[in-house]
Amino acid sequence: LITAERPPLPGESDRAAKETFLPVDLDGIVSDTLLDFNLFLPAGKGKLLFFRSTNLEFTNEHRLRLIDNNIRRVYVRAQEQRKYQQYLEQHLPEVLANPEIAPTKKADLLYTVSSQVVKDCLDEPRAATIVPRTRKMAEGTVDFVLRSEQSLGQLATLMATDYYTYTHSINVAVFAVALAHKLGLSRDEVNEFALGALLHDLGKSEVPVEILNKRGPLDNEEMLKVREHVVIGERLLRGNGRLGAVAMLAVKQHHEKID
Repeated sequence: LITAERPPLPGESDRAAKETFLPVDLDGIVSDTLLDFNLFLPAGKGKLLFFRSTNLEFTNEHRLRLIDNNIRRVYVRAQEQRKYQQYLEQHLPEVLANPEIAPTKKADLLYTVSSQVVKDCLDEPRAATIVPRTRKMAEGTVDFVLRSEQSLGQLATLMATDYYTYTHSINVAVFAVALAHKLGLSRDEVNEFALGALLHDLGKSEVPVEILNKRGPLDNEEMLKVREHVVIGERLLRGNGRLGAVAMLAVKQHHEKID
């Protein structure tokens, strides 16, 4: 996030305002789509220029004009960050299918959207939208990982940069896709397995955060609390009623020992 001065928006007074903004790669804005947020352009040190208003279309002509002016990064108000994330989630299939976008950027955008979706699932584990949203992310991950031999490496580079409960779930899903494909599972089975992998730690949503974030070893009582997340996750997803048997295996058996 950056802090910059912007001109007044339509309906505001004539005074400029300082605000916090999210920088967004131009490839994260899809041509010929309706924007749910205001869009700004860089205009010198610490200043931004108002470009497109919410509820207006962003066309391919706009994109080409920006590229001609060597602008590959645009800005969204921090208070509208959530709207941008929802927009990107909605249009992610178009981004991943676009041959003009570099694979490294596709990997970054896929990872960003997936992180937000899994985080939302952990924040609201009983929401009815959990499985449909996560299923789309699973299918996008499968499509990207199986697209080329380099795709897994591009995601692995991002996977090495951080470790949180939600990004861990994405990392597990990426490796699960590669493993399931190597074992010769059908595309539908790989999709279901990836879905289960993304949701395998959902039960941690009901484990006290101070235990999950504790530095150092857990005591016996804390360890028992953490181990409950497998049963909790299975209960939450059975109650949701939308997860198939293959996906559920990843949730209820991801800590099973072969012996």
